Amino acid sequence: MKKWWVLFFVLSFSSANAENPSFPGSMYPGFWGFMGSTLEKGSPSEESSPARRTDSLWLSVFWNKMNAIDDYNQYGLSSEWGSSNYRSAFLLSLLNMDSIYKAVSLSGELAFQRGLFNIGIGHLWRTAWVPGIDSWSTHLTKIGIHLKLLGGFSLGGLYLINFEETNQWWCGLHWISDSGTLFFFELGQGVFNIGHSIDFGMFHIQSAFSYPGPQISVGLVLFIQKILFGIGFYRNSNQFSSESLHLNWNLKRK
Repeated sequence: MKKWWVLFFVLSFSSANAENPSFPGSMYPGFWGFMGSTLEKGSPSEESSPARRTDSLWLSVFWNKMNAIDDYNQYGLSSEWGSSNYRSAFLLSLLNMDSIYKAVSLSGELAFQRGLFNIGIGHLWRTAWVPGIDSWSTHLTKIGIHLKLLGGFSLGGLYLINFEETNQWWCGLHWISDSGTLFFFELGQGVFNIGHSIDFGMFHIQSAFSYPGPQISVGLVLFIQKILFGIGFYRNSNQFSSESLHLNWNLKRK
């Protein structure tokens, strides 16, 4: 029989907040939780801004594992599609900790863009249960904006309306080169994120750092034609670590 404090930790860890990470989006396995949440592009995650752009159809499957507790895994499916005027996305995930705790999350996003400006809204519904004991549901609404500036710079903002907990906000400054190399700085609730994604042709190396904590994450992405394969690793100051695997298909060439 698992101890009660293990279950308490899992329930605390699974909530979306700035101190404890959720898992990364499929296109950015090196950015965990709110790291990179205000970026302009990328597949959806529970913390990502809905104000994103795409002109392709992406399908993603992923697996995430937290190493601090046995049999704590997340399995998921996400997709995004759009054009020069809009983007839609959805996310479905199942979180499982042995037979003690389970949770299902479902979210949808919609964004509209005009010129250099982009605005989006999304909603996440999560139901969780302890088999044979109790179950409960939570809701989270996300509002995002993004504005392109000169010289590859851009600004992003994210506001999260949590119906059970305190609302949260994030703002970010990003820079991306013509070759796809990316740097970003983000601030929210007294937490500072810095990260990058460096393009080496078929390979992308990603990493991010969050303070206070600190929290550190690293990811490696491999592009092979229309397939993207990514692995990610995370560690924080409490010595909790996680790892992830992601597989993405681009069904429409840009």
